[in-house]
This record gives sequence, C-alpha cells and structure tokens, in this order.
Amino acid sequence: MMTPKSEILIQEKQAFKRLILYMEIETNKLKSKVDLADNREMMAESLNFMANYLEEVIGKADEIRDLILENNARLKAPQDRS
Repeated sequence: MMTPKSEILIQEKQAFKRLILYMEIETNKLKSKVDLADNREMMAESLNFMANYLEEVIGKADEIRDLILENNARLKAPQDRS
C-alpha cells in the first residue's frame, strides 16, 4: 500500500512528464514551421506561434507549481486522527 506522500509524488512526476511531452510536441511543430518559412511574414508567424506556445507552457508550469504547493501544505497540516 502506498502512502499518501508517495502517491502525491507520483502525481507530481506524472504532471511534469506530461508537460515535457507537450513541450516536445510543440517544439517539433515550431521546428516544422521554421523549416517551411520562406519569407519574413512566415517567420513572424512562427515567432507568434512560439510566443503563444511559451504562454501555454508557463501556464501549465504554474498549474504544476500550484499542485506541489497545495500538496506540501496538505502534507504539513496536522493529521486528524479521530
């Protein structure tokens, strides 16, 4: 039987792995856009894509950070033994 602490750690690791996978997928999309760009307008579009992607990554990283902070607070809270 897993302890709540180990279950939480597994949950947090899975969240990080999902973020990394998302980043790999989106980075490959960006590489394709840059490879296909043959003018400045297309490069500007690629940069816009990158900016949107980075905003999403930051948002997902913030969600993971919040999850970790919530879990830390829960683990440090006195346990109700009644």
